[in-house]
Amino acid sequence: MNARPAPKDPAEARRWDMSARRLRMLRGQWQVDLLDRMKRMIGSVRRDAWGDPDMSSNVFANVANTLAVLYDVVPLVQHDDARAQAAMQRLLGRAAWSATMQSVQRDTLGLRETLVRFDVDRLAMSGGDPVDQLRLRVRSCAPCDVVAVPDETESDQPASLMELRDLDGKWVWERWSDDGTMSVLDDQLQDITVSVLGDEQPALVDLQGAPILPYVMYHAEVTSRLWSGEVWQELVEGTLTAGVYWSFFGHCLRNASWPQRYALDAEVLGADETSTGQKEVIADPAAVLQMRRTQESVQPQIGAWTTASDPHAFLQATAEYERRLAVNAGVPAADILRTSGDPRSGYALQLSTEGRRAAARRYAPSFRRSDLAALRTIARLCNAALGTAALPESGWSITYRSLPPAESELAQRQLRILTLVDRGMMSTERAAELLDPGNYEEGTLG
Repeated sequence: MNARPAPKDPAEARRWDMSARRLRMLRGQWQVDLLDRMKRMIGSVRRDAWGDPDMSSNVFANVANTLAVLYDVVPLVQHDDARAQAAMQRLLGRAAWSATMQSVQRDTLGLRETLVRFDVDRLAMSGGDPVDQLRLRVRSCAPCDVVAVPDETESDQPASLMELRDLDGKWVWERWSDDGTMSVLDDQLQDITVSVLGDEQPALVDLQGAPILPYVMYHAEVTSRLWSGEVWQELVEGTLTAGVYWSFFGHCLRNASWPQRYALDAEVLGADETSTGQKEVIADPAAVLQMRRTQESVQPQIGAWTTASDPHAFLQATAEYERRLAVNAGVPAADILRTSGDPRSGYALQLSTEGRRAAARRYAPSFRRSDLAALRTIARLCNAALGTAALPESGWSITYRSLPPAESELAQRQLRILTLVDRGMMSTERAAELLDPGNYEEGTLG
């Protein structure tokens, strides 16, 4: 495969590097980044002595996954036209839109922006609702694959862009202009549209002749900028540093959690010499070392220093470091739960159900703005594919539904209601109505 192209603008190249590192961390592919951080902090010799890095705790990915709950319950897409609403819901359902948006929200929170690409294909069928003759495809695009020009009226949305894509083992640019035309460029930015697609591509326009850009940008928070990839940088850097600490913890637990022994005027038998000239010998606490005097006239001295490290204390310190990272990233300390028996454990960061609802309410305004733009774009693409106004291109709304109550919440609610009944502050009829789970399982957000 040819070398991956990079933006010529140094600022864009730096943004790509930052975004690509975050994406690797979200995908569990950050070992190379952790090894690089270990080398910078402790040097290559000590890094090799520690062994494999410990990737078991990733606060950055954990926080992004924990807060990405807006689409855990399928949102309700609505329109005054009931037929259009039903058709849009079928179209989204066949495309697994809600399931795709779960990963889109996680990536958006971690990368701060994510683009979603929409494509509509005409199926070889006839009859029924015209929208059912279409297939919607939804694909997320990482910021480290896109160079975009902001729109003049909506500066946080692109007017034109180029996306880097893999075409049969070769990197190519897919360029969308602000007039709706699409072209394919090679890694040297030479136009190869005809050789790839066989013909010049017509402009993608709606029924009114206005160009359609089949991308919608999602932002973690509403801003006036196209990119804000520096937000949460402290969490990213802290997660890499915490990875070094956990790697050191594993090294201490394996190799330094017992007293270090020493010998004067004696040498260990069976030591192997390495390529660097150093001598190595197994020094496990269960191993028996065979030694001999270096001088016949001198009595050897053998002893031990105290334990080099306290793994339990180190575990607590590192866990508190991670907890502080999560709180600084916006996770309320009161909503943090622990799934292990030890509340000091840093490996099981989770939010309470109410905390997850609060997170959904917090991000609903930003994602609603992009979801409504996505619904308009889908409708325009469908109408352009059919050549008729099968779906309204405005008037759409979306309602995010809250998570169902946890068992602990149901128990607390029941106890509170029964207490009010016992004190004569609520009638039994009203209590029976409130205790019906159907009255509060379908809450909405924002």
